[in-house]
Amino acid sequence: MNLLKRSLSFVEFFMGITGLAAILLTTLGVFTRFVLKVSIAWSDELLRTIFVWAYFIGTALLYRNSDLMRLELLDEMLKKRGKLRAYRFLRLLQSLCVACFSGIVGYYGYIAIMAQVSSGQMTTTSNTPAWVSPLGFLVGMILLILFSLEQFYKHWWHKDHRSHGEESPGLDTV
Repeated sequence: MNLLKRSLSFVEFFMGITGLAAILLTTLGVFTRFVLKVSIAWSDELLRTIFVWAYFIGTALLYRNSDLMRLELLDEMLKKRGKLRAYRFLRLLQSLCVACFSGIVGYYGYIAIMAQVSSGQMTTTSNTPAWVSPLGFLVGMILLILFSLEQFYKHWWHKDHRSHGEESPGLDTV
């Protein structure tokens, strides 16, 4: 468990550094373009790569913390009516759907990345490997799979959700 906490701390730190890098790179690009009248060709490409990495890894972190937007109407209705087994089943189904969808989409992302690696495809402006940007997508999908399996495990074994800031649905009474 300590390894999990350290890994999550690293990922959150990485996200902070990524956000800072995006702000600095955007500021540099605006400054050089409009003040110095010189365009940095690679800055837009690097910024796009940073956004891809931040978006997909951030989505996985939001999912893990149950902060990702979802339709909670059915969740609340089931909890309010005391249908805790149905609520638990719904959360189990949600976790499995996220894991399956992320696995399928991640598999096709992996195929695309491997095609770029095997062909030696490079980006046009910075001459970096073309697979660097979509790798952020694949990392995000892998994290989504891991976090959805973690959610599945918690709901399967009736774990309390107070550790993620959620109100406990009282699953330990089911």
